[in-house]
Amino acid sequence: MGIHIGDSTLSAALIDTSLRVATSFSVPRSGTLAESLDALVTNGPSRIDLTDIAYVGIVVNVGREAIEHQDLAKVGALRISAPASISVPPAATWPAELAASVAVESAVIGGGHDYTGGELADLDLAAVRSFAFRCRGAVDAIAVTGLCSTVNSDHEQRAAAIIRSVLGHRIPVTLAHEIGGVGLLQRENGAILNAALVRSFTRALRACSDKLTRRGLTGEILIAQNDGTLLSLAEAARRPIFTLESGTPHAMRGAAHLSNTTNAIVAHAEPTMIRFGALVDGYPLESTLPTDIVGIRTHCRMPDLITIRAGRASPLGPDVLSESEQRWCVSAAERLAGPHRDMPLLGVGDSANLLERIGGAAREVAVVEHAAAAAAVGAAVADVSGSIDRTCDYENQSREKLLAESIEAATLAAVRSGADIRHIRIDSVRETPLGYSPGRGARIRVRAVGPVLDLQSR
Repeated sequence: MGIHIGDSTLSAALIDTSLRVATSFSVPRSGTLAESLDALVTNGPSRIDLTDIAYVGIVVNVGREAIEHQDLAKVGALRISAPASISVPPAATWPAELAASVAVESAVIGGGHDYTGGELADLDLAAVRSFAFRCRGAVDAIAVTGLCSTVNSDHEQRAAAIIRSVLGHRIPVTLAHEIGGVGLLQRENGAILNAALVRSFTRALRACSDKLTRRGLTGEILIAQNDGTLLSLAEAARRPIFTLESGTPHAMRGAAHLSNTTNAIVAHAEPTMIRFGALVDGYPLESTLPTDIVGIRTHCRMPDLITIRAGRASPLGPDVLSESEQRWCVSAAERLAGPHRDMPLLGVGDSANLLERIGGAAREVAVVEHAAAAAAVGAAVADVSGSIDRTCDYENQSREKLLAESIEAATLAAVRSGADIRHIRIDSVRETPLGYSPGRGARIRVRAVGPVLDLQSR
């Protein structure tokens, strides 16, 4: 079963063992998240028997809502980078009001590594302990960022152990090397924002899990992430930032499944916006650029999307696109298609009917069956994934050894997220040379994917 929790509606899709859509349906969102889920299950066809469901994949918008409503935890931000990098304090590039409410404690202490993984300075253990004592009773979560921690995460790990010895193991601790990204500030921003989201995200996931379990679900619950794959409930609770843009990628995955197409342009139409993305080999194309989240620059894995605000400028009403909006949509589709003008253009979403008018000179829009529940379909059929994002120095270790280690780490991450180890495959290996480093440095990103592990086979 796939469930898409949208802003105004909840949609669901039931998939049979042949991966065909047995049925799809939607209900208006009202009340709390748990109440809306209850209404979805109750009002579905023949009152869905959750005991028959092997697993549920859920597309959530909890993180986005927490940011919009500023339901963010107070965070203690520790950067391990002195004396090499001390000029810009943690969260200094954030919007001032947001930084003041989230990063309530911060420190820059001695330690960190260079691009080869060698120590630039000893980790200041006393400073870590002092920071932890300052955070006691003042923060709800901790974010730890070490200089070049994607090369060597030792200082982040040791600092986290000290912090937990002072604050206890119940306080969430986000380590920046697990969030990924090359730039120190972007990686730190992602870690702080992730830490700020953990509390509200965990609360919402627990409510979803409790409601579905009380309704009879015995299968596993998995959460949709930004790249069109799934991860376990526990991993999602640790890294909610990986779910912030999961709606459109899973609508794209649903479009691919429903149309039996692996390469296409997909338009995901919602009541106030249309998002365009490119499907490449069945997965949403990933953005290679830093991403701004409410004015916070990060470098997390995000889909490459073009957003058109729609349904407001037309004199004919919100259900009809204006001429200018149609032109913008055609331009977005052509930009994503590039030279591949023969790529199909697929339409999905609650407002997919808007898309029938945008083909124009570009191409006809094919609105897929079950369009309103495409994201739910995508979550139901998606693979589980694990990924690794690290920086390596080929001067001191062989490229082959580092690639093999990265592939093994991504495979283990996929297993932790709930993938069946017997059927895991390496979906993506990307090497990006680091031109600014004096040696032969490279950023390595590996993604391993596999089907959801059947609980009965464990």
